[in-house]
Amino acid sequence: MRSDPLEHIYNADYGLTNDTRRKIIDDADAEGVKVAAEKHNVSTAVIYSWKRSVKAYSNGDKNV
Repeated sequence: MRSDPLEHIYNADYGLTNDTRRKIIDDADAEGVKVAAEKHNVSTAVIYSWKRSVKAYSNGDKNV
């Protein structure tokens, strides 16, 4: 089983937990970024940033 890139990108001791970030990203994929941002009270910019970081890490860029 592949590990979640969020576990390698973000420090779980700072800010939101990785489980919460994963839920927000999953909601954004399912419902749209704007809806997920409003639902979880985060900005659309932060969701796009998380999605870019996860994609870059998943594509082999370990310096995100």
